[in-house]
Amino acid sequence: MTDLNSLLQSADKNGEVIHTINGSRFRIDLKPDDIRLWYETLESLSTPCNLLLACQHGGGNLKDTCLTWVVGSAIRPFQIESPEEVAPLLHSLGIELNLARSLPDHCPGLASETTWAFYLDRHGQLSASPVLNRSARNS
Repeated sequence: MTDLNSLLQSADKNGEVIHTINGSRFRIDLKPDDIRLWYETLESLSTPCNLLLACQHGGGNLKDTCLTWVVGSAIRPFQIESPEEVAPLLHSLGIELNLARSLPDHCPGLASETTWAFYLDRHGQLSASPVLNRSARNS
């Protein structure tokens, strides 16, 4: 949790951490209201998961959809076993491979103790939020 606490402490005044990776912008949204909404979404699911993906389509195979922005999206739960699995998964959903490969370095707890939500912001750039449990949000 120390890495996640460090991430939370590094947020700018807008509650974000912005990375530029190989010319692509990656935004980590740490706004308390957004984290709360992702937590409520996670709590409403019956499927165990460590990823929440905002996809264009809610049905069918995951490989047949793409990542999109949250409004109007289908939130799809997914489980990965190791951080390295996130790159091919997000690449199959339309994210540039080099950007996707860098995510384990920027998303503490990925594939382990922290669920992460991935989506596109209104500019079409990759964004993510850690889905914190109650005790982590209050610390």
